[in-house]
Amino acid sequence: MTLRPWWPCRGSATSKQNLINESVQTRLIIRQAVPGLRSTSCKSVRETTLQRARSFIALDYDEAVAERLGDLLAAARTTGRRAGAMDAIIAVTAVVHDLTVWTQDNDFETLAELLPALRVLRG
Repeated sequence: MTLRPWWPCRGSATSKQNLINESVQTRLIIRQAVPGLRSTSCKSVRETTLQRARSFIALDYDEAVAERLGDLLAAARTTGRRAGAMDAIIAVTAVVHDLTVWTQDNDFETLAELLPALRVLRG
């Protein structure tokens, strides 16, 4: 199974929809991004993504995710690496649920270095 932070403005992920779960954080990221977008085509893609995301099973932000998140953020601080909170929540949610993050966001490569159990698929 794959955890997808969001569909990019380029292309579509419709052929892989049966592989997608999402963290509750994913839905937050998409929802907060849509109003500020200037590109009509990008805004349309993100609105479609949000509509589709509502049909997926949202994975909980629970104690297991919170504990792994604390470990990840501590590792980032110790090593002087950047770990954005929202991407970190998505990353640890994927690890806790034994999922792969499917993304175009380079930040997940840094997170994978800090969290070796994190599987990242670029696409």
